[in-house]
Parts: sequence; structure tokens; C-alpha cells
Amino acid sequence: RFDSFKTYHKYCNGLLEKCDETNSSFVCLTRTSDEVSLVCCQSLLKKFLSDDEDQHGQDINDGGDDDAIIRKEFDWRAIKVDGPLDFSHVGILRNLSVTLADAGISIFAISTYDTDYILVKQKDMCGAIDALEMAGHQCLK
Repeated sequence: RFDSFKTYHKYCNGLLEKCDETNSSFVCLTRTSDEVSLVCCQSLLKKFLSDDEDQHGQDINDGGDDDAIIRKEFDWRAIKVDGPLDFSHVGILRNLSVTLADAGISIFAISTYDTDYILVKQKDMCGAIDALEMAGHQCLK
């Protein structure tokens, strides 16, 4: 399944409650001491951004803390690695990422307990599938 996703990267902690409100099949929220990163379907973005913030491809300050800068990327597509994956299987993500790197395709990798997701830009999706299939991987649409 190849859904469209958007990455939303914000240096503040106000998004945690909003994620609980979504019923999306894929929402990834990562919080560290330095940042909060959110990846979700583009169609859900309105739940997270005000109209002023939803400027396609434009970084903005959210009006609060000077460090609260929103950086966003549109038009990602997700490739889900068939799982669940056993932790004893070493090098799965490496193998896939090297194949895509050799094809000149940049990735954004997200891992869950059971599997991995590889996000590629929509413009690179056909090339990513071709490269993975040429390397012997099976891609289901």
C-alpha cells in the first residue's frame, strides 16, 4: 500500500494531545528533548496545523518560542516492509536502504516494534519500486 504522507517537524511539545484525536491508519509521533516530529497522511494535516501554518512547502515560526520552527515536507509515499520482523533478522533495513541509495533515491525510515516503513518522495516512488524489484524484493501495491 502506497499512501501519501507528509512529514511535520516542529520544535515544541503541543502536538501530543492532537495525535490522540486522529483515527488514521498511520501516525508517527516522535518526541525527544530537542524536537517533536510528526508523520501523518496529508489529509489529516488540518487537525495539526492552523490555516496560517498550512503553507505548502514553506517553513514558518509558529508565533511562540523563537525555537518553535515548523519545517515540513510534502508528497512522501510509504513502503511498508512486510512484518512482523524478528529482531534476530539483521540488516533488513540496511539492505533496502542501500538498494535505494544505489539508485539515487533518498529515504526517510521509520521503524515500529513489528516492522519498518521507508518513505520516499512521490517523484521517486516508481524508481524505488523498480530498484527494489530488480534487487529481488517483492513489492505489493
